[in-house]
Amino acid sequence: MIKAQIIHSLNYLLGDSETHSLENRVFNSVVILITLTGGIATVYNIFLHNHIIITACSATSVILTSCIYGYSRKTGKYRQFVVPGVCYFFVIMIIGWLANDGTKGADAYFLFLLMTSGIILLQKPFPVFFVAIVMTLIGLLAVEFYCPAIFIGYETGIQRFFDMGISLILCLVFNGMIIHFVFREYLRERRLKDALLAQTIRDKDELERAQNEIRVLRGYLPICASCKNIRDESGNWNQIEKYLSEHSEARLSHGICPDCVARLYPYIRN
Repeated sequence: MIKAQIIHSLNYLLGDSETHSLENRVFNSVVILITLTGGIATVYNIFLHNHIIITACSATSVILTSCIYGYSRKTGKYRQFVVPGVCYFFVIMIIGWLANDGTKGADAYFLFLLMTSGIILLQKPFPVFFVAIVMTLIGLLAVEFYCPAIFIGYETGIQRFFDMGISLILCLVFNGMIIHFVFREYLRERRLKDALLAQTIRDKDELERAQNEIRVLRGYLPICASCKNIRDESGNWNQIEKYLSEHSEARLSHGICPDCVARLYPYIRN
């Protein structure tokens, strides 16, 4: 019962499958999880007294993704947000990298979250995005190596430990949840398509059987000119009553016509 309620709630959040496409539901699931990630990150950034730039980045991410989700959930339109949204978080990652002590900070973990989301949401632009993010990362590593002074570090070792620990767990959990929900929707869609295919095959078989029966009854029937027996496909001769009963939905009953009554029973007067 509880599981059914959870599934019903998730389906409501992602959008009705009858009015929202599979891609739209996948987009909504990714946006919801990114919003939750940003919300949790904002709370612990405030709690840990992380730099104001980091806190502002996570807070604005929550606001942006919440608006995008609301519009996508209501209208079913989302494609216009994919590329700008990924580019926005790409820029946020660069800012966070500089303001969170580079490779010594927690922003590196969110890079994997960005990569997973980009792979799922982007299609044709993805190779460009992949090359851009790798080249940017190489550039940031080079800047950190040659100009480490421009990076903003942590105030204390305790702050660094908790920030990196919480960020690692958060990114691991939500990265796994994004992959889980995406494949859940794809498997659900595949089961629906398999069921539709099986029903189509059954309907096709029924239609072919009906057409075969119709062709037999509409075609030329070899019938004996004397006894009126009918020859079937195997070359056997059958009584017309038997043949019609086996090759149609007709149910025969016997009677006698007036001409046969007069011929067979001449002594009966009308």
